[in-house]
Amino acid sequence: MAVAFTEYYSVHGSVCVRIVISFESEAGKRSERLWYRPQGLTISAIIENAKWQLEAWLASQLAADISGDPESHALENYALENHGLVRVQLIADEVRTDTAQQLRLWGGSTQTDETATQAIGRLSELLGSSAVQVAKWQGGRDVLDSYELVSATHAQTIGSASSHEQISAQKWRGALPNPSPSVVYSEPIQVQINDQFGKLLSVSARHELSASPVVVIIGATHYKVNSWAGPWPVEERWWDSARSRRLVRLQLVCEKITADSVPQILAMLAILEHGEWTVAAIYS
Repeated sequence: MAVAFTEYYSVHGSVCVRIVISFESEAGKRSERLWYRPQGLTISAIIENAKWQLEAWLASQLAADISGDPESHALENYALENHGLVRVQLIADEVRTDTAQQLRLWGGSTQTDETATQAIGRLSELLGSSAVQVAKWQGGRDVLDSYELVSATHAQTIGSASSHEQISAQKWRGALPNPSPSVVYSEPIQVQINDQFGKLLSVSARHELSASPVVVIIGATHYKVNSWAGPWPVEERWWDSARSRRLVRLQLVCEKITADSVPQILAMLAILEHGEWTVAAIYS
């Protein structure tokens, strides 16, 4: 069935990227699942997805129907004796022209991407579509708001729509330059940033630093500032006193000298808001 399905679209120069796989048992129960693969669903991909879906469906039926000793019912026997299949359907939900696009020398899909996609699909089928979440870029000036967690299945479905043009259209004025931080704290860490005279660094009304940052103090630990960039100011909703926000951001590369004199480098994103410095994120 999978062979005939893929060959039908192949001879017409098309490829199915989204498919509905449907099973129906003798008892009239149904399992229907939407599968998506941006590169196109191959024969092996359809068979593998169908296998995962069927195994998860039978396992859920077994758990729901059997109240006795679970060890006395093998999954295979349960499937054959109690839930024989009477109908299997493959329904194309989205078909595109097969452009036979050659992957770039750098970038593009790799075997690792394929393995990750398969693992996500497997977990989503077994645990539910909302059980596996990934970060999706949505734009914004605040590193906490630039990404949102969405279900992995939803992210795969909309992944093809995230073209370069659409992503560029979402860029925000005042957003930080690349690269993005690798770790963003849900609760920023309070720090102290001083100049060469030990005075707390401040910013003028024109967003100018009072001096160059020299040391960052986190708790009892002192970090020497090797290099820095910024400041990048943000003034949002100045017309709304209740929701207005004014802050500046600094990117800092600091060095901590340990007891064995081995330097530890830490790159961080510092934010000054309401007169207090915090570290909102770090770079790896």
